[in-house]
Amino acid sequence: MIASSTVAGRGGVTTDRAVLMPMDFQEGLCRRDGRLGMSGLAANVEARGGLTKSQQLLVAFREMGRPEIHTRLAFDPTYSLVTSTSARFNRMRDAGMMLAGSPEAQIVAELSPLESEHVVTKYAVNPSVGTTLHNVLAT
Repeated sequence: MIASSTVAGRGGVTTDRAVLMPMDFQEGLCRRDGRLGMSGLAANVEARGGLTKSQQLLVAFREMGRPEIHTRLAFDPTYSLVTSTSARFNRMRDAGMMLAGSPEAQIVAELSPLESEHVVTKYAVNPSVGTTLHNVLAT
């Protein structure tokens, strides 16, 4: 629990307007058996305690009544909404990865959003390109 109005971290963040935005904490990315996670990404998440630390921060924000906006990478079956032309995203398309509704695109259980929390689906690295993020932040 965070007792003050400042979240510990680099310089601290005041919580009167803070929004937590867990990004890309998904099965296919954060688990060693995930198609993207097995490339070393999951090992990096584990080595840094990424899921545990993020879960603690999420719990603290919930206890303070602060908003969270979960973001996830997920594609439609035709990949027509992809907003990136990078080779990485082309490889994901060619392999049929991170499809909306697939197990690998699901947010990990440790950070599972509550019904009342927003989930923004992104189609590239940047969560503000071609998504509803700006609209959600404005509410």
